[in-house]
Amino acid sequence: MGKEASLVCTPTGFPISRTSWFRNGQPLALNKRYNLTTNPNGLNISPIIKDDEGMYQCFAYNEWDMAQAVAELQLGDAVPELTYSFSEQTTQPGPPISLKCVANGNPPPQFTWSLDGFPIPDSSRFLVGQYVTVDDDVVSHVNISSIKEEDGGEYTCTAKNSVEKISHSARINVYGSPFIRLMPKITAVAGNDLVIKCPVAGYPIESITWERDGSILPINRRQRVYNNGTLIIEQAQRGTDAGTYTCQAQNRQKHTSRRDVQVEILLPPKILPIQALTNVLREGMRAAISCQVLEGDLPLSFQWQRNDKDDLGFGVAVRRLDEYSSSLVIEKVESSHSANYTCIAQNIAGSESFTVPLTVNVPPRWTMEPSDTNVVLGFDVMLHCQAEGYPEPTILWRKAPIGCLDAVEEEAGEPSRQFLREWTLEEEEKQNVVEEDDREESSSNERSEEGRPVDIEEMEDIVNDKKGGRLYGRRGPLDCTKLSAASAGGAMSR
Repeated sequence: MGKEASLVCTPTGFPISRTSWFRNGQPLALNKRYNLTTNPNGLNISPIIKDDEGMYQCFAYNEWDMAQAVAELQLGDAVPELTYSFSEQTTQPGPPISLKCVANGNPPPQFTWSLDGFPIPDSSRFLVGQYVTVDDDVVSHVNISSIKEEDGGEYTCTAKNSVEKISHSARINVYGSPFIRLMPKITAVAGNDLVIKCPVAGYPIESITWERDGSILPINRRQRVYNNGTLIIEQAQRGTDAGTYTCQAQNRQKHTSRRDVQVEILLPPKILPIQALTNVLREGMRAAISCQVLEGDLPLSFQWQRNDKDDLGFGVAVRRLDEYSSSLVIEKVESSHSANYTCIAQNIAGSESFTVPLTVNVPPRWTMEPSDTNVVLGFDVMLHCQAEGYPEPTILWRKAPIGCLDAVEEEAGEPSRQFLREWTLEEEEKQNVVEEDDREESSSNERSEEGRPVDIEEMEDIVNDKKGGRLYGRRGPLDCTKLSAASAGGAMSR
């Protein structure tokens, strides 16, 4: 909202006699916010208000026909924007005061008010309210009847919606002696900056100081004190920064006011590092992941996640051991339990998480085994093979050691496969078909190009007859077995 939108309508055809626009089925009246554009042809809306949301139709006419196009204008979420805010005032005690802030946004924001960083005093003299106008502006106000000197200070209105928040602050000065309102106990998280605003009223104020154990702050480099009464302690530490602090305000007449505030430093959880459970578990074993908190204020809560989701799956149990630890137990590990398990420890100060990878070693098992295959002479053949397990199995293919299937190509992919291409006698002659370390006697049946069984002697004749020539166009495996030196008879050796 408050921005600009353009809807483009470009009709085709000739000639175009006129165009018109409708919104939500009603003719759109052009005004200072709705303007027609010519390059490109369309409708410009500026500034956008909530009522502009809806369906827009563009109609184009000529003598012979009419055409239309439809577009929807949706208003997205918008950050709050302050359109009005109160200003600093100085007044005497007694009269009523009204402070107002106005904001818009989508969704409409909600207002909260504070005085010197603390909630508005719970008093019948203070009335806080808000309402929404017909233009979707949110108006919020603080009315103070018969203002007193103790009501002075820095007032802040904060408008917040689901997108963002925006604040405005200004002082209301009430003439009178220094006055410091009560401060509730302040809690801070160890390691974060601690900011305390001294709630000083009265006007004028000459100085505001902070003390601890009788010493004027700052006493170290982590402490900073500002003229408006703000104390900042960087990277607060429980052992050195927790305790009682005193704020003192003084005017020119040396009138003073003092007020103590208790500061408590909270410790967020810190998880003991957990060893990864990788390559140590097999199916059927038991597994346990223990999550222990080394430090952190009680009470502590624990939560477990599997792969960043709350569903831990079947067979997984969580056991609370004591106030500081929790354990995830799997009674019988299966391959499906392999995942990243996260322990989340949380308390009032914050949370911490630690993720443990767990893997289950699974022996290889076939999911697709190669099978005997018949192939027509002259066609390609493909053998498939797939396995699963953890770690992921490596699939290797082996061929017969006699040189029958030298021309084997291995192709990557799932499942693993072997592609048998054309085999030629010329390639046969380039290999040593008798391996010295793998000699054992066996029998072999081969089929000739006519498809009939042949013995070794016949194969020898075929080889001898073809030696010196090239045999092309023959595809597919010949089922070879290893030959001993005796059975080969030297026929296949070089």
